[in-house]
Amino acid sequence: MLHLKTKLALFVQMSFICADGESGELIDILPTRKLSRLTAYFQSCSNNDQVKYLVTDMNAAYFQLTKTVFPNANLVIDRFHIVKHMNQAFQDLRVRTMKSLQIKGFKKESQKIKVNWRFLTKNRQNINHSEYKSWRSFRSPKYPLLTEAMMFDRLLTFSPSLREAYEAFHDLADAFRDKDHILFFDLLKHLPESLNEEFRKKLQNLLKYEEGIRNAMIYPYSNGKIEAKNTHIKTLKRVPYGFKSFENMKIRIYMINHLIEVK
Repeated sequence: MLHLKTKLALFVQMSFICADGESGELIDILPTRKLSRLTAYFQSCSNNDQVKYLVTDMNAAYFQLTKTVFPNANLVIDRFHIVKHMNQAFQDLRVRTMKSLQIKGFKKESQKIKVNWRFLTKNRQNINHSEYKSWRSFRSPKYPLLTEAMMFDRLLTFSPSLREAYEAFHDLADAFRDKDHILFFDLLKHLPESLNEEFRKKLQNLLKYEEGIRNAMIYPYSNGKIEAKNTHIKTLKRVPYGFKSFENMKIRIYMINHLIEVK
């Protein structure tokens, strides 16, 4: 019998994996992630009302599973997927900014934004304000020695739109990192109207998942352990270049996770 306790769920391509949220122990693997099949599977369990948390990604279709099968569960959006969504929105704007600069003839500026993309997502609290040195895009003697903060400032002068998005992105990231869900949603609901429209809409799509995102900042649960198992499963799939039988693959995964003992 499947024992439902604190539950983590990860929906991956072609299959569904579930594991215990506290121990990380693998519980089961299903050959499909169709909602009808998952609903029927979990409805066959006897203690669904005891499930306290369900952690998943931002696929809205699976929110119905919580309402239908786990009436007392708190939905928690995995923190990795929230950060990924914000990062992707910002990186998409960065790429559009680069293309716009190229069209206008500012190819050097576009290239500098391209090669320094990692710096633009760096935690603002870790930016160095005191050490002067030469940077890849601003080498001396053409450019004076700059601190990391000065380099950021120079980089963002190439696009006022990107600068404004940078500030909004990091304000949200700081609030999320501090697990301040009140500030996070206050910032999200009051993004400046002058902000790039497409970027603003992508960020405000997070409002659709407000309950799950608030819970992600309140509760300590995440999909970290099951994401690690999923990585091992993907590696396993590559080794034999695919399994003809789903059951054979399932048995192999169970053996790796010590759920089946070979005598």
